[in-house]
Amino acid sequence: MADLAENRNRSTGDGISLKRIISTLGPAWIISAVAAGPGTTLSVAKAGGTYGYGFLWVIVLSVVLAFVCQYMAAKTALIGGRGIVSIVQDKWGSVPAWFVTLDALVVIWLCNVVLLKVQDF
Repeated sequence: MADLAENRNRSTGDGISLKRIISTLGPAWIISAVAAGPGTTLSVAKAGGTYGYGFLWVIVLSVVLAFVCQYMAAKTALIGGRGIVSIVQDKWGSVPAWFVTLDALVVIWLCNVVLLKVQDF
């Protein structure tokens, strides 16, 4: 019985709670939903069902390249204390910062268009 009372007291203290975990992760939930959203999941499943293991190398290559890009972006943010767009804006001005932003949006859009075209085959 003493152990139960001790555990109950410990759980109301500074332990790990779901609210604390969610607040610690912050916007990572949104970013992960964008990076691996329903369109990507559907496209990968469709390509896998259509082509079997023939496209597995594309998935492996994509994961490696995405990891490298995410790692470099995170390292830049940790070292600079800001995101890549604000660093570019401070160093080179607003026009290159808008170019970086629009470039990222166009690349995401283009990837989705290409992935949707794979589904038509």
